[in-house]
Amino acid sequence: MSTALLPDLSAACDCVVFLLVRDGQMLLEKRAMHKTSGPGLHSIPGGHVESGESCEQALLREMQEELGVQPLRWQHFCTLYYQTAELQRNHYYLVDDWQGIFSASRRSLCTGLAWMKLNGWMCRRTEWPCKPAGN
Repeated sequence: MSTALLPDLSAACDCVVFLLVRDGQMLLEKRAMHKTSGPGLHSIPGGHVESGESCEQALLREMQEELGVQPLRWQHFCTLYYQTAELQRNHYYLVDDWQGIFSASRRSLCTGLAWMKLNGWMCRRTEWPCKPAGN
């Protein structure tokens, strides 16, 4: 198999992505309209790992910068590559306990916050049409 079309994974920049979950809901942020990647869309908050910083240090810093809160309990659950204008190596964290009051401390990046019910999303997803093989 030729690898000519595969990106150079060593060139990826590290990012942290944090899924804040409480009472069966997940927090989303609405991206500012001037952003080049996904303007106006709701997305999972996150940010870049700075030089010399561990992923967990970036998680603590980014949650404070993006949302104005500090995580108290978190767990890394996967790392995935994602291509935007840059190749990202996204380290995903589930955060189910934090302290502080949400604030849009970085208005230039985020224009609002919204909670999404996880059970509603999962129900819709399981209702996708599915046909047995051969029919």
